[in-house]
Amino acid sequence: SINGLSRGAFRTFRNSVTRALSSVPLRKISIVACEKADSEDVQALINATTTIEILMINNIIRRCPQLHQVILSVCNIDHEEVSLKKLDLKDNNIGEKGASTLAEVLKMNTNIEILDLEDNGIGVKGASTLAKALRINTSLQTLVLRRMHWFWQSYW
Repeated sequence: SINGLSRGAFRTFRNSVTRALSSVPLRKISIVACEKADSEDVQALINATTTIEILMINNIIRRCPQLHQVILSVCNIDHEEVSLKKLDLKDNNIGEKGASTLAEVLKMNTNIEILDLEDNGIGVKGASTLAKALRINTSLQTLVLRRMHWFWQSYW
């Protein structure tokens, strides 16, 4: 679990961990509120192992918008050696656009079984796009959409 590291500390940590991960199976990576983490850092950690079953990236995209691409690349991985089952993207404010892009990727992904999009402001349109994607994706078993603030959007 990586929580609140400074930029320099995160880079040092990343370099050490990526070397170690190449020989050690890791089931869960949790990256939360790392103000100085950039997409290169996060991508390096994710790429270091194919044994990740749970990936939690929380409260980072607000600080590093290019992480959208990292997350999409993770979701787009759909081959047998990748074991990602749960993707937790709480509190990243991906919005309608991010939800729509994620929906396109989910149409092809057969690995992810749990997707947590709590507090991401995806809105009614984003939720609708995800719902359409789930007509195609039959592997996703749990979709968390708490605190989406769409109730108010439908009245304004």
